[in-house]
Amino acid sequence: MYIYIYMFDFFFVYVCIILYFLFVDVILYLICVLYYILYLCIMLYFLIVHVILYFLFVYFFFFLYLIFSVTNYIIYMYIYIS
Repeated sequence: MYIYIYMFDFFFVYVCIILYFLFVDVILYLICVLYYILYLCIMLYFLIVHVILYFLFVYFFFFLYLIFSVTNYIIYMYIYIS
């Protein structure tokens, strides 16, 4: 009788320990996955924002160059003609 109680007690403690570590591992795994997803989202956000800003600035300065060169040419031709 006592042997069965000790065996059950040992089995219960063993199962509780396994369940505890399983639960902790699952929670830690989920936390890691969530942090990894958050990290990926942040990196994707920065990548998209920087690429968009880069192209905006490049095209902005390119169009500024075009506008200034055309106006410069127009002014030059106006002075040359007159």
